Amino acid sequence: MRRTVIVIEPGSFQSAMSHDIPERLAASLPPGSPFKPIVEFTERTSAREERHARDPKILARAVYRAVQAALPGQRRDTKQDSERLAEDGC
Repeated sequence: MRRTVIVIEPGSFQSAMSHDIPERLAASLPPGSPFKPIVEFTERTSAREERHARDPKILARAVYRAVQAALPGQRRDTKQDSERLAEDGC
């Protein structure tokens, strides 16, 4: 039996989970924790990613197209789907 494996490169997407990670990490640290610099780095990185995050509809569309395609490519960049979604007015 032959199986097709598709890699979808989603990039950054808006989600409640990614939005809450820095806050949850900070809340989990005890005072004086040696991990505070790591949490601060995560907060900065997460904020930067949030500013560039795209609509999750783009990822959903990429997955749908890959699953529905008779001969899907092995790799799919969601940038193409982002551009198509904008063209469709979604």
